[in-house]
Amino acid sequence: MVVNSVHAGAGHHRLTGHALEALNRELAEEVGFAAEHVDPGFLEWFDYESRSGRRTRQFTVSVPLTGRQVKLSEEHTSYRWISSEQVDSTNATPETKNLLRSWFTAAL
Repeated sequence: MVVNSVHAGAGHHRLTGHALEALNRELAEEVGFAAEHVDPGFLEWFDYESRSGRRTRQFTVSVPLTGRQVKLSEEHTSYRWISSEQVDSTNATPETKNLLRSWFTAAL
């Protein structure tokens, strides 16, 4: 995905065109279902340097589960649901933890 596919507006971002197609493809591959709907209040991205030293852009989105079951791809070994109190105890990157803290705060 490229940043030009994500547009800022009215205090939040929205996915359009190729970016939404890429998101749906990635979600289908990784968790077994497409987004259908992306929560516009929780669509964020940040750039970071991976362990291998490669510059990487991570997109983080919230999509409704709506009775679907997560079916992980072979490249993923597990997933878990967390509460706001558990954010700091995860092995997520500091950037991801900050996004989750912001989302939990806004959702309260």
